[in-house]
Amino acid sequence: MTHTNTVYEPDKFAFTLDFQREVIIACLQHPTFMLRLGSEISPLHFEVDTYSLLFAAIRKFFEKYQELPSKIALDNFIPAKVKTEEVDELIETVYNYRDLKQGELDFIQDNVLTFVQHQAMKKSIVESINDLSEIEKYPKIKERIEEALSVGTDIYEMGTVAYDEQEILTRHKARLEHTDYLRIPTGFSRLDEALDGGLTEGDLFTFLAPAKAGKSMFLVNVGAKALLEQRNVLHITLEMSEKRIIDRYDMRLLGLTKNELLMNTTVRRLKELQKDYLGKLVVKECPPDAFTPDQLLMFIKKHHCVTGFFPDTVCVDYADIMAPTRRYTQKRFEIDNIYYGLKRVAEELKIRLVTASQTNRDSVRRLEEGELIDMADVAESFGIVRIATVAVSINCTPADKRNHKAKLFVAASRYGEDGGAFNAYIDYSRCLTRDWSKEDGPSGDEESNE
Repeated sequence: MTHTNTVYEPDKFAFTLDFQREVIIACLQHPTFMLRLGSEISPLHFEVDTYSLLFAAIRKFFEKYQELPSKIALDNFIPAKVKTEEVDELIETVYNYRDLKQGELDFIQDNVLTFVQHQAMKKSIVESINDLSEIEKYPKIKERIEEALSVGTDIYEMGTVAYDEQEILTRHKARLEHTDYLRIPTGFSRLDEALDGGLTEGDLFTFLAPAKAGKSMFLVNVGAKALLEQRNVLHITLEMSEKRIIDRYDMRLLGLTKNELLMNTTVRRLKELQKDYLGKLVVKECPPDAFTPDQLLMFIKKHHCVTGFFPDTVCVDYADIMAPTRRYTQKRFEIDNIYYGLKRVAEELKIRLVTASQTNRDSVRRLEEGELIDMADVAESFGIVRIATVAVSINCTPADKRNHKAKLFVAASRYGEDGGAFNAYIDYSRCLTRDWSKEDGPSGDEESNE
């Protein structure tokens, strides 16, 4: 089985079952191997069902506990209904296998990405054979092959070589076309000014506010503004149903109350909007305290693969009630883990990700005393404002609500100085937020560093 003393010719090397078994053994013997490459390998890449089953269980355990399973733990992680003598024998084999030598491990690491690419391409070809005779299915074939070609290509990405001749030309062309600097407005002109024009690729934007202060409404408004810019939006809801969130988008886009949505003209107006102005909206309800940033990443990738939909903006309502990828004894560490995960999703997919976080009880008292919510008022983790690209607090007392007014305060920003404050108009009955106008009354905006 060992490959140590064998000379391999890349053009002749076949990914044998011995090699596939040693991939599993490398995962179990070397946590760094699993950490680095485990996410690139799929159970579907193995040609034997028992291998697929075993690797799936290993990866599931690793993703849940960030550790490799013991023999007993792995045995219990495999569903009883699929346990066979072959599975038991394979478990015995991989756990009793001698320690891989460094040369063997290096060989596996050097070839595992080629392996997954090879298996992905083979799978795409097999799936496309029956479609070759139908020309209308060629785009699907092309999609399968492109997806296969992308497998395992970015794990060794080491950044951008800035001053390579071709890179200089590419960067200049992107600047001329504004592709690198495309920003989507938030719907608040003063905030967009502070963000150099709006949200851009890789941004993690978070609203900070007490309970019942309108976090969900503000997230819907950011999503609606992106739709009106003809951008695609994915809205993840962890508290409300998909129907309720879609109702709120309808209210915001049409400027109607929930009862007014029953008017006969609603359908026609929405069709006109959809035809002439709107991007595509997908709303997905996910379980709170169970949905992780990694699952969000996987959902977006799968949705794109199956439907072709890819979001420019993702709204997550809201981060605090997501699940971390790892459990901690202190809640603040879990919140940090969630925010780091969301930031990674935004950067990896080059999207704009908008979410919210709940502030502590003391923030309500401070609001009543005329103060603004800042970084010190974050309920569970001060790290949020360190991780997020921009953090904006929503400041709204009961009296402000009656006057349709809220003050937005830039608590932290990587785009420049924080501390700017300005008024926004709010209408809860129509799920509407916008710039405060002269018709609404004196703004009283402040540009101080609170």
